[in-house]
Amino acid sequence: MRILGIFVLTMALGLYACGGSGDGGDVFEDPGVLDGLTQDVPLDSSDVASEVLADINVDDDGSGRDESDSEIAEDTVVVPDSSVDVPADSEDTGAQQCIDPDRDGYGTGAGCLGADCDESNPACNLNCTKDSDHDMIADCRDLCPDDVRKSEPGACGCGVSDFDTDSDGKADCVDGCPFNGDKTVPGVCGCDLPDVDNDDDGRMDCFDECPADPDKTSAGYCGCGEEDVDGDDDGVPDCLDSCPADPDKTSPGACGCGEPDLDPDSDGKPNCVDTCPEDPAKVWPGFCGCLVPETDTDGDKTPDCIDLCPGDSRKVKPGVCGCGQYDSDRDNDGWADCVDTCPNDPFKKVPGVCGCGFSDVDADQDGTPNCTDGCKFDAAKTQPGECGCGVADGDSDDDGVQDCFDECPMDPQKTSTGFCGCGEGETDTDRDRVPDCADECPTDPDKVEEGACGCFDSDVDTDNDGLEDCFDLCPTNPDKVIAGVCGCEQPDVDTDSDGAMDCAETCPFDATKTAPGVCGCGIPDNDRDLDGVPDCVDECPLDPDKSLVGACGCWVAEGDADSDGTPDCYDECPTDPDKQVAGPCGCFEVEVDTDRDGAPDCVDECPVNPSKTLAGFCGCSISESDPDHDGWPTCVDGCPDSVIKQEPGFCGCYVDDIDSDLDGAPDCVDLCPNDPLKSDPLFCGCGQQETDTDGDGNPDCVDVCPFDRFKITNGYCGCGVEDRDSDNDFRLDCVDGCPFDPLKIEPGACGCGKADSGDTDGDGAADCVDECPLDPDKVDPGFCGCGNLETDLDSDGVPDCVDNCLNLINPMQTDSDSDGIGDDCDNCDLFPSTDQMDSDNDGFGDVCDVCPMLPNPGQEDRDNDLAGDLCDNCVNLPNVFQTDSDSDGLGNECDNCPSAFNITQNDADSDGVGDECDNCVALSNTDQDDNDGDRVGTACDNCPTLFNQEQEDHDSDGRGTACDNCPTVSNSDQLDSDGDGFGNSCDNCPFVVNAAQVDSDGDLVGNACDNCPAVANNDQADADNDGIGNACDPDYVG
Repeated sequence: MRILGIFVLTMALGLYACGGSGDGGDVFEDPGVLDGLTQDVPLDSSDVASEVLADINVDDDGSGRDESDSEIAEDTVVVPDSSVDVPADSEDTGAQQCIDPDRDGYGTGAGCLGADCDESNPACNLNCTKDSDHDMIADCRDLCPDDVRKSEPGACGCGVSDFDTDSDGKADCVDGCPFNGDKTVPGVCGCDLPDVDNDDDGRMDCFDECPADPDKTSAGYCGCGEEDVDGDDDGVPDCLDSCPADPDKTSPGACGCGEPDLDPDSDGKPNCVDTCPEDPAKVWPGFCGCLVPETDTDGDKTPDCIDLCPGDSRKVKPGVCGCGQYDSDRDNDGWADCVDTCPNDPFKKVPGVCGCGFSDVDADQDGTPNCTDGCKFDAAKTQPGECGCGVADGDSDDDGVQDCFDECPMDPQKTSTGFCGCGEGETDTDRDRVPDCADECPTDPDKVEEGACGCFDSDVDTDNDGLEDCFDLCPTNPDKVIAGVCGCEQPDVDTDSDGAMDCAETCPFDATKTAPGVCGCGIPDNDRDLDGVPDCVDECPLDPDKSLVGACGCWVAEGDADSDGTPDCYDECPTDPDKQVAGPCGCFEVEVDTDRDGAPDCVDECPVNPSKTLAGFCGCSISESDPDHDGWPTCVDGCPDSVIKQEPGFCGCYVDDIDSDLDGAPDCVDLCPNDPLKSDPLFCGCGQQETDTDGDGNPDCVDVCPFDRFKITNGYCGCGVEDRDSDNDFRLDCVDGCPFDPLKIEPGACGCGKADSGDTDGDGAADCVDECPLDPDKVDPGFCGCGNLETDLDSDGVPDCVDNCLNLINPMQTDSDSDGIGDDCDNCDLFPSTDQMDSDNDGFGDVCDVCPMLPNPGQEDRDNDLAGDLCDNCVNLPNVFQTDSDSDGLGNECDNCPSAFNITQNDADSDGVGDECDNCVALSNTDQDDNDGDRVGTACDNCPTLFNQEQEDHDSDGRGTACDNCPTVSNSDQLDSDGDGFGNSCDNCPFVVNAAQVDSDGDLVGNACDNCPAVANNDQADADNDGIGNACDPDYVG
């Protein structure tokens, strides 16, 4: 029992670590249940308790079961909170101890394999963070560590989704029919069809051709639902017997049921359908009528009776060219070849300037067509000339070279620019092979550049001082380049640094002088006034006009201009001999003082008033009195007794016109002297603006509602709300719930303007708010209107009354062609079809069915021409209009003879043109070229350039009789050496032109080459070779 206890304890700890119960599904959340499973066991170095567990009650499923007498081996110790056994006889239990609750070998202690990152899970030990599939669940806890979508295998296992596509409770991986919610195994009929036997005939519908007919499992002759009955006992069931009551007929035949198909004229057509019953040759009148044969002399399939050209197999009407001549139009230009002088040119009827086959286009509009214009795109030229098209031919300088090739078209002396360019000769005066224009020294054969020294002078630097000899005045002295003052061999030393070399001055130690001069060395010979007299001897060194002081001193000229004995320098009037002093009146004027006031008249403004010498403010006759001493005489002082003012101004003589706030109003009249914006307090007082924000005429300072132009006080409703009673119910609009309804102050159930009426339909909504007051099921019309239920048979959220697919779920109501029928139930999604007509019942409406009269549910149309393959007269070639000119069932686009009935499409020569219309049936000629218009192609015509429809060839040499130069003698080479129109094979003079073929003597040798034209001698013997045959030569002796 102890061993069992340890085992149970181990299992309990394992379950706790894994977080689950014995069935692997529930989480073990209460570790306290283990509290009674273990007991602390005291350990010492000498002994280990042998019994540590007792009375452990654990059953197989963890629910608890009474057990007793548990036994445990005496040599094993259970460490508290550990599941690792430690032998009792171990010498060092600490060294081998491993506290490992989850028993994965990892835990705390030297006996462990390592540290355990999660003791609650034996699967997590070394790495508790690795997450291979990045699903936020560590691999050690993830039963599907490589599947990001799953952490447990589920029904399908890791890596396979447990998705249930058909929502039938079976995952797709184990569902034999994952797309059918009604089946999980294919059964008899497969996944897509139910295993149903609707007619209870013992055969599943999927294999029952007649699933609704319990008497039949195959259609039989008559089809499902119809019995195979043979009413007239003729061996054909009525359903297939078009004449079920006529035992002699199973089909109506030509005459119908009950009427025999009699044919007295034995023409194979019974009388009932033979419109010519007495004419064995005809069953219908045809073109010519009964008993009149449909003779077609020319074999053109048009009877002579209506053929206007009965002898011309090509035509039934004369047409443009008349009978016997084909109205061919080889170039398809609308003009028959017989009147078209350019029968092979679709763009021309007459040759024009360029001839047939060539357009008379004049691209450059110069009057010359392109065909004869050598410069088709140059309106100035018709021939390229020397310069070619697009470039004018001209020789501006008349030098014989066209401007287009002449680099100097305006220089008659040059045709290329050379070194010197146009207009300048290539002269080489010094013959140094460099033209003068590029030669800086044109007359110096040794230099082409002037260099430093110029032409004719060598750029040599003898003393290597960096300056060429031509510029170096001391070419042999590397220390000097100019001779200087002292010459090339003597240094230019200036001891006194006066700028004069010692070698050239006598005062070498006087920096101011180079020679003693007038004043001697050490004294400068300065002449500051530049009068030519050095300062050292000049009494007036700064006066350029004097070098001596004289009577007047320096700066004053010595003279007496008026010769009055007084030098001008002392004479105030040097030109007035009568005055030496100018006085107040100046020179040349007598000093007179009329009023004897001591001021001469010349300077006295009041010369006759001894009390005034100046007129002043008041004039000569008025005193300049100023009692207020303000500087303004009484005569001009508006305030003569006020020292502060000369004019009264705004404030009067005794108050200053001060304007403290600079507003233009003096303080004496300014009620707001410190407010530059106001001179009157007005409503708001000084310093406050008279702002009227709402423009109601009341400044904001006194307006309680400064933003409401209709109010200046709050009133009852407050600013911004007018105190109005619109409905005159003695309740202002601002507190009236119905301001325009005099009978209500609250909207009530029906709202303002409506009385709170009753509920006619008793649906709990007052009539005033009930849009369907007589319909108890609706309060608004909805989609279907009042009185109509909003039913939705297909549960797609769209009421049946507006659902464009009534019995098919289509919540989007898509109707691409706007025909009122939704795409999901429309047999023509993209083509309007309100009647949904489907003549062939193939599920595609007639307006979009590529074969509207033939069932073709696949709508195959391999050539995409909107004509389905099943009804397309050209299955592999697009032909939208399905044109079939010859009514042979093949469209023109794919018919090798579109204008001739040829249902077999035979083409012996495989040239793409059917035998029925091929002008060379046995010889491939895709172009069907027929140069002579005889309906025989050029490729097989034995006279390709001459009309010969019958192709007669009497001598069978391959050349038609009509164009054979020997029509009765075979000569396929048609050799005609003399070019007289008769081939050598039949020409009686093959090497002499004789178009008439005259042969007077009938010896088969023409007169033109007969040596005896009047005597028959077909051997043409001429013994003496004199040109006269033996038969008629008088000299011949035979």
